[in-house]
Amino acid sequence: MVIKGTDVIGIKIYSSKESSELGQVKDLVYDPKKNKVEALIVRMGESLSEAQVLPLKKIKEFSKDLIMVKSQKSIKPANKVFKPTQTSDGADSVLQSAEIKDDKGQMLGTFHDIYFDTDDGKVTDFEVVAGNQTDKKVTIKNVISSGEDVTIIKERTEEDGGMMSKLKGLMTK
Repeated sequence: MVIKGTDVIGIKIYSSKESSELGQVKDLVYDPKKNKVEALIVRMGESLSEAQVLPLKKIKEFSKDLIMVKSQKSIKPANKVFKPTQTSDGADSVLQSAEIKDDKGQMLGTFHDIYFDTDDGKVTDFEVVAGNQTDKKVTIKNVISSGEDVTIIKERTEEDGGMMSKLKGLMTK
């Protein structure tokens, strides 16, 4: 199932072994180098490394209404699951601030949301917002590279229906 990242926030997590609610999704852990959602944040910490996370591979059932795991042991300290990346100022990296540019360096907008496959975490599409305009969906096959601060996407292609020129048009308004 492909789901929008912001739609996951607030979904309750249940344990089949303990027959209890373990919490709810607070945020996602996205790895831009792998272009993948690695885990769901269940409890926030002072930093990402101190948060409690649910790795996607530990999920037994994932729907728009609930997430089922085997036991409460499925939720782990983030620093036991992966090494959180940090920006140059020491803060945990945040995707929301990432700029979207075309392959010629022109600013198209900023990242707004992702769509990912709940089975493997792979991102299929993302949304870009340009100014006060409506979000535009960009397919992942148009991404050339993705990093902490910027994602580079291909110049307009036939299969994207002119998405790049639409985004450029929004930026000039």
